[in-house]
Amino acid sequence: MAAPSSAAFPDSAAQSAVEAETPDPDITPAEAVEQSRKLIINATPKITEGVIVQAKEGSYLHARMLFDFAGLTAVQPPEAASVSPVLEVLMKELEKPLLKPALS
Repeated sequence: MAAPSSAAFPDSAAQSAVEAETPDPDITPAEAVEQSRKLIINATPKITEGVIVQAKEGSYLHARMLFDFAGLTAVQPPEAASVSPVLEVLMKELEKPLLKPALS
């Protein structure tokens, strides 16, 4: 795969970055995954800082991603009930023994 022309990247730093990312035909898929994993791990602090900035600016999606990433949840979703809460109360009441009225 040929590198993009310099006209596509007027900034030489951007062009150098693309050229540095050109696939190496001598690398195995396992090596590529390992190198990618290392790059991601090394970039995680800066990425996290950027996501925090977006979350502080009010982005729900960024905040949610951070909470999920950190294992934090504000509210746990209710467990799905097999019956409605009203029906559940009614069923519990029906299971109770009937009270006999007191005779006076």
